[in-house]
Amino acid sequence: MSVPVSADEVSEFPLILRGNVSINGDPAPAGTEIVVKLDGIIVGQVTTNQEGVYGDTPTSRLLLTPPSERYGDLVFSIDGIKINIENMAVITNASPGDSIIFDIDATIPEDDITSINTANPYLTASIFGIVLVLFLKRKQD
Repeated sequence: MSVPVSADEVSEFPLILRGNVSINGDPAPAGTEIVVKLDGIIVGQVTTNQEGVYGDTPTSRLLLTPPSERYGDLVFSIDGIKINIENMAVITNASPGDSIIFDIDATIPEDDITSINTANPYLTASIFGIVLVLFLKRKQD
């Protein structure tokens, strides 16, 4: 049995993004969180699975759910730091349901990069080995 609905009751399909992500010209590390907000409300978010790429698998695409007429008002952030998007026209010219390749080239001040790298001491310390991770854990206790 089908139920008729008006066009106003049908929500738009999400805009689907995937592509490369870099911070100051270097590939963003795996685990980088990309968040997109509209009027302070999260309308899409994803965490990278591999260095320099987001949306590399169908389940890791960045799905944006705002109304299409508001695509130009989206605010992007990487690991909690607001970034400017130079190629926003790619998004504003898209239609709901489109799947597009959208590279994010973030320029973040060095002080903020330091805060990204030290915000999670377990992630940062894992580069240096498990001994340092245990040291940091013990120091915090």
